[in-house]
Amino acid sequence: MTFDRSKFKPASYFAIFEQHIKMEFGSLREYVIETSELLISEKKKIEEHVKSAEAKLEGNTDFLNELYDFYQDDYERYSKTYVKFLLNNSFVTSFSLFESLMEKLCKANRIEVVRGDTERYRKSLIDSGFDLAIQPMEDLWRSIVNHREIRNRITHNYSDFWNDKTKLREEQRAFEAISSSPYMKIENDRTGKFYISDAKFVLDFIEKSEAYLQGIVKIIQSRVYVRVDPSQ
Repeated sequence: MTFDRSKFKPASYFAIFEQHIKMEFGSLREYVIETSELLISEKKKIEEHVKSAEAKLEGNTDFLNELYDFYQDDYERYSKTYVKFLLNNSFVTSFSLFESLMEKLCKANRIEVVRGDTERYRKSLIDSGFDLAIQPMEDLWRSIVNHREIRNRITHNYSDFWNDKTKLREEQRAFEAISSSPYMKIENDRTGKFYISDAKFVLDFIEKSEAYLQGIVKIIQSRVYVRVDPSQ
């Protein structure tokens, strides 16, 4: 979509940017919810088939073992493999979207930053006179920063929590967050492989990221005249 920037006043620009944030995160949220529900539905179908067959084959050990072997691979895919691909990738996508929109907000205010560094985006906005260190913005930011280490482990270390082999498992930067979360599972303790096992983790990040960006927009909304189109 192309906008005639000369026609926009500050208020209309920010109204567009707010809708842009809402639409981007909204589409991602719908995708995560609907796709997760499909995987859960397929897993339940297998469970129901197995339960029904168990009732008919009660006491027939050989046939039951064949039954379990028959459904094992499909159940593994819908309960773990596809979940891992869906949620790990969706989380990385949501974090990339957050970074991209932070960058656009900086550009909208003529702030030059190094691309991809959310800490620098935030610092640049603060240095330009926008008070982001207020509640509840500060709480939202701390949560986003905590999520960033998980993103880094997934993106830069192929979903491995071991970032320093010279240190104990408990001393790895992301280990505590991963092991204590009800929404993540450690797949292999020795290799450090982990994955996001519940869509609530991704949806929580989407909600907080969207709220943080909308909060920034409201803070700068009445102060800056901008001519940059958020779709670019």
